[in-house]
Amino acid sequence: MKKLVRNTLILVLLLLMMSIHTTQAQKLKYGAVAGIGLTNWLTTNLPAEYNSSIFKEPLISYNVNFYMGYRWSDHLGNSIEPGYKRKGINRGHKIMLHYAQLPLLTDFYVVDRFFVSIGPELGYLLNAKTNQEGLYNVTDIFDNRFEFIRGSRCELQH
Repeated sequence: MKKLVRNTLILVLLLLMMSIHTTQAQKLKYGAVAGIGLTNWLTTNLPAEYNSSIFKEPLISYNVNFYMGYRWSDHLGNSIEPGYKRKGINRGHKIMLHYAQLPLLTDFYVVDRFFVSIGPELGYLLNAKTNQEGLYNVTDIFDNRFEFIRGSRCELQH
């Protein structure tokens, strides 16, 4: 049953990515954004008993965000995409990190329907769980619940 629910969620997210339309009121656009990717960890402060080579297998990640963007001129705009993202790793058991995220992007329009976005993404760890011998909340082992990521993307609108 869990696999059916997961596969249905993945299918719905894929359909959303292909069919989401943004509403446009002059230069203001808003809508929803969803995506799927792979995540892995890069750690810098592991305790000595851990070997960083154990973090090798990526985990399927997904995100669901609201979108609001404003195009200031023919070539420049800004957008904000508050939402949810799941990250993590798979090292024989999964460690899943659930984040509230807030990307703040500057959009550079190359042509009318193609743009490149760059900017920071602020995140807050809502919770962390592992499925090692059951499902456990391991949020307390993370000493920093905030994250700051530099990001970029390209988009072709239809």
